[in-house]
Amino acid sequence: GVGRGAAMPISVMMHEHEDHDQAIARLEELTNNFELPEGACGSWTRLYALAKEMVDDLKDHIHLENEILFPRVLAS
Repeated sequence: GVGRGAAMPISVMMHEHEDHDQAIARLEELTNNFELPEGACGSWTRLYALAKEMVDDLKDHIHLENEILFPRVLAS
């Protein structure tokens, strides 16, 4: 089926997702989970807000592929 031909690309993407998860964890660590430092200016506030939005979107994307799309393709 279709799933067999997609197994290798999906494996590569899942490995990339692991790399992204590590990068996300590091970014969360560096920003104290996007908690603004005391007295943060508007630029820092915007940076943290946009970085958190990017991370949230990336987590949603990874979850959608890993938990829904990839299993469906592999089962086909």
